[in-house]
Parts: sequence; C-alpha cells; structure tokens
Amino acid sequence: MTHNEQSTWWTLFLIPLAALGYFAVVLPRLADTPVSAVSWQVPMIVAIGVGIVGVILGTILSAIISAVRTREEPGAPDIREKRIERYGEGLSAIIAAIGAAGVLALAMLGVEQFWIGNAVFLLGVAGAIVGSIAKIRAYRGVFRE
Repeated sequence: MTHNEQSTWWTLFLIPLAALGYFAVVLPRLADTPVSAVSWQVPMIVAIGVGIVGVILGTILSAIISAVRTREEPGAPDIREKRIERYGEGLSAIIAAIGAAGVLALAMLGVEQFWIGNAVFLLGVAGAIVGSIAKIRAYRGVFRE
C-alpha cells in the first residue's frame, strides 16, 4: 500500500468520525435552543481540526510503521498515483462546486448562518468521502485513464 493510499484510508475513516462527533455535540442543542442561539462555531472548528490533525498524524504513523517494516524510505509518487490523486480531488471539487450553488442560494434567501455553515461543513465531509472512495477504488484497480 502506497503512502498516498494510506493517507486516503485515514481520511476516509477520520473525517466522517470527526463529523459524527460534531453532530453528536450540536444536534442535541437544537432540541431546546433556537437555531439562532445554537453555539456551533467552536465545535465545528474543533471537528475540522481533529479531522485534519488526525489524518496528518495517522499518515505519519503509517509512514513510520511502513518504513520500519520495509527499512526503506517512501518513494516519490509515480504517474499513476498522481492521476489517481487528481481524479479523486476532481470529484471532491465537483461536489464543492455544485454545493456552492446551493449554499449561495441559502445565503440569498437569508437563511440562518447555522444552516449555511452546516451546509458548507457537510459539503466538505461529502467531498472528502467521495474523493477518498474514488481514490481507493482507483488504487484497487477500478481506475480507467
């Protein structure tokens, strides 16, 4: 398993986990608090930070374990890996672009910031998940150039 593929697996595992943690904290607040008064910003920043730092630490840990096992330094990504990376990131960007239109519509309609912020957050999580799944499928041989 390449270094990039390991990072993709960490992303696929930790980003949804961080998002679930965020929603486990914020959604119960909606039960007894008006949307305009729900404190969601700090939990979202924490979830994003935990997801990103977790992926970085997991990738570093995987690289160390891999290097110890094989006694080699990770090599530079080959052309196939670069194409797979571009493919997965392209799908994530499509989700972000389509979602941006929806978020823009929410803003134009004057919807509460809570819903706009959460829509952007969900788009980021969805983009990470779709991009990671596409990359893993490509690494497993489904990639067609």
